[in-house]
Amino acid sequence: MPNKGAVKIIFYRLFVFFLCYALLWHSGTVLLWHTIIQLPLKKKMIMKKIVMTCIVLMGCLTLSAQENVPAKRLGTAKMAHDFGAQVNAGADSLFIKGLSGGIFYRPQTDKNNKGETFPYIPNPDSNDTLFVSVYLDQSFPAFVVKDKNNGKVRLPFDFNNVDIQVVSQEERHLRKDVVYLIGQFDFNKDGVNELIVATKAGALDISGDEIAINVFFYNSGVFRGEQMIATNLYCNKNIAQVKGNTIIIPRCHRGIYYEWDYKNGRFYENTYAN
Repeated sequence: MPNKGAVKIIFYRLFVFFLCYALLWHSGTVLLWHTIIQLPLKKKMIMKKIVMTCIVLMGCLTLSAQENVPAKRLGTAKMAHDFGAQVNAGADSLFIKGLSGGIFYRPQTDKNNKGETFPYIPNPDSNDTLFVSVYLDQSFPAFVVKDKNNGKVRLPFDFNNVDIQVVSQEERHLRKDVVYLIGQFDFNKDGVNELIVATKAGALDISGDEIAINVFFYNSGVFRGEQMIATNLYCNKNIAQVKGNTIIIPRCHRGIYYEWDYKNGRFYENTYAN
């Protein structure tokens, strides 16, 4: 089911298309048609096909074009919710599936270090939206939460160096293929979305990806975080999943997968084989 924003875009573009078509018809198409009538039969058919092909192409471009709305420009809870749902539904690059909204960030393609911003909605029933940004601060990631009064909180995340290549005690840098994610999901079903920040990077050996997930529980301006780390995943396109009160990360080896269940106020780790 397409979201309301996408449907509005399609109807808007259809309206513009038919309006332009009507103007073209009255201003130039009639003259072109009279010119075609005076041509030999073979050339008439060619010209007709050209005109019809142009019209069909205009229609296809109208329906297929998509608006790419930056999260930073969204100022209300409703717009933020629509954006989050649209990103989660359409972005295959999210390495955690099942989120109620999310964005990803690749530092290696962010030449000007603008970062990315996600509109986090703790309570969907309220109009309060917090904007969570990820960017590089002195060559390493920072996650900062900003409220409507420009108050800022820096999240105390811990990825256990999944995103960092440690060369020596004095030298360390980001892995070249690292990607970060910000999203939201309600694990404890209390009506308040938890904030998720995560990273994925290829391991330094042949063992595949490594994924680190931090879940932050939000209450009255305070974030309490928990950490989930999955290493030696034996594949390079690993996808985690959130479902119910559970986080699942397949290991891609003999049917083994990591699982964290939320209960009694915290996450508990299990390892299973299919």
